[in-house]
Amino acid sequence: LSGQYKIIRIDWPPYGLSGPDPRGYSTAEAARLVGLVLDQLKVGRVAVISTSNGANVALQLNADRPTRIAAMAFSILPLERPSQTRKVDWRIKAMMAFHEQFLPWYHPLAFYRLVFADTGHPGWQVPAYLPLMMYDMGNLPHAIHNQKQYIAANVTLFKTTDVGAAAAKITAPVLLQWCERDTVISQGPAASVARFTHT
Repeated sequence: LSGQYKIIRIDWPPYGLSGPDPRGYSTAEAARLVGLVLDQLKVGRVAVISTSNGANVALQLNADRPTRIAAMAFSILPLERPSQTRKVDWRIKAMMAFHEQFLPWYHPLAFYRLVFADTGHPGWQVPAYLPLMMYDMGNLPHAIHNQKQYIAANVTLFKTTDVGAAAAKITAPVLLQWCERDTVISQGPAASVARFTHT
């Protein structure tokens, strides 16, 4: 895309290499930070490309200032609460329990390898750089604790709010990509497509 567009990739806490956010961690706060970056860069209208939880941040960015959004693209879009019944590899559960008890600020490289293997579709070979990247970022000081706060805020959001209703606020053109072999969100595309009533 860089041949035709100016590409801006944003690293927000509690993920990546950004420092701690004194305001706490939530989708709304992440969207506020994205908006501030665009303001600082004096960027007007943007085409937003997002995946996974970034898609919820993009929806909030649109709700905060819809005139800023020229177009949107979503993949792995969690409009509904992710599956609560999907079986998780027992080794991941065991490692999480051990680290929660004895090393709450640290997860080994093997943990991140297992997570990618567990959430990827059958036959997918996990590229070596992915778990290494997550290991480096996840073990920054307080990163795991802050990520837990962010996840807890999202769980509360899904329990108390109709997150998918934000899709109806979008009037810009939308590209919705759906993973045929998704193992995490575990919902068909029809329910999500139906949410976009004004685009």
